[in-house]
Amino acid sequence: SGLRFETQLKTLCQFPETLLGDPKRRMRYFDPLRNEYFFDRNRPSFDAILYYYQSGGRIRRPVNVPIDIFSEEIRFYQLGEEAMEKFREDEGFLREEERPLPRRDFQRQVWLLFEYPESSGPARGIAIVSVLVILISIVIFCLETLPEFRDEKDYPASP
Repeated sequence: SGLRFETQLKTLCQFPETLLGDPKRRMRYFDPLRNEYFFDRNRPSFDAILYYYQSGGRIRRPVNVPIDIFSEEIRFYQLGEEAMEKFREDEGFLREEERPLPRRDFQRQVWLLFEYPESSGPARGIAIVSVLVILISIVIFCLETLPEFRDEKDYPASP
């Protein structure tokens, strides 16, 4: 949108591992004719990206920017995994704990069979059988409520 932002180099240099904090990486976006950097990116997101540098690392998504677009901006400006984790946590995404695989080969294979259905053909088969058993049990429970399938001797007559 052509909006100009100004900040000091020392503000950007606080995060040298990021796109704006590394002079070599940001040079690609320098326009020598205008003596400025130009980023053809989502403008409302840039407010928050610049705030990240000015606040010492606080990342907040503007309410008018969708989550997927803002996470793409975090990746583009290379703010790092820590910033992405903070952002995801603030947005309410739960971080799944990584559980180490069992050391023994047999235990590892059994774990993979049940925990990761996409890991192999047999694992996929177990997942399908598991879903089928659940569906069949739901259908049976539903059918038991129908009068045609009720055994009247199980239910005494009302006086």
